[in-house]
Amino acid sequence: MDLLNHNGETALARATRKGWAHCARLLLTYGANPQPMATDGHPLVVSPLHLARQMHQTAIEKDILTRSVAMENRMLEIVKATIPKHISLLEPGHLVDTKTSSFFPIQLISEEQLSRFVLYFKTPPGYEMVDVNNSLGVKGSSSSDELILVYVVRVQLLDGHIRHWLTGPGFDTVRLSFNGTRRHCTRMPGCTEYPGLCVYSVASAIKSGGLNTLCLDSPSSAWKHGSLDTQSSSSPCSTPSMVLIGAYRVRIDVTSLIQASAGLTFGGPNKPTIYIPRSVS
Repeated sequence: MDLLNHNGETALARATRKGWAHCARLLLTYGANPQPMATDGHPLVVSPLHLARQMHQTAIEKDILTRSVAMENRMLEIVKATIPKHISLLEPGHLVDTKTSSFFPIQLISEEQLSRFVLYFKTPPGYEMVDVNNSLGVKGSSSSDELILVYVVRVQLLDGHIRHWLTGPGFDTVRLSFNGTRRHCTRMPGCTEYPGLCVYSVASAIKSGGLNTLCLDSPSSAWKHGSLDTQSSSSPCSTPSMVLIGAYRVRIDVTSLIQASAGLTFGGPNKPTIYIPRSVS
């Protein structure tokens, strides 16, 4: 559904260009990515949202924004419910046009795409000027206590709405690399009751004013075996599962961390666990 043609357009972008509002809505209902980004082999991708605005397709623009906001809210709900108490969520600094708590618009992809999913995103222009209180004018502050948390969350589309589905096959084989390296990417231990949630901490510095690369991949044999054999038995319905991907800027409160558990660090053997309250499921 999100395959690109030689012009860098997805099916949603083509429907937007033609003014086919009902077709665009149907594509969104069945899981079209509302804001696709540049990816491996496709450095230029037409944004359906920008195209809808340029061509004054207000109905399509509204549908795309509605889906994007729903995805953002669902993901942010999980992020806020699962980050440890000693970690604060920061505003990354944003392009004015696409306000989101993630470094890039939340991506909606199929589970099959996790075999290799690459996206490129620019460092937000206000990245270095945002502090823990979201105030401007921070100069000389150290980023050594900051991390990037990459969330991979399994969801389902029921009647065109995003629903959590944190069970099913786990993401054990999925690996993350950031800006071309896995050296600073650590998978955080999660709750065994929710294998449909995967969180990575990235200690690598983001490129100031540059282009960043995020890559998720999984060995083809392992992913094929896991997805085909477990989906039929674990899926509560025939609707294919999808995946939400977002990356969040966080800051560690070192004092609270030490008080909560002496010696607990992201790099040590006793890594903090991501817990999910049952009210989220």
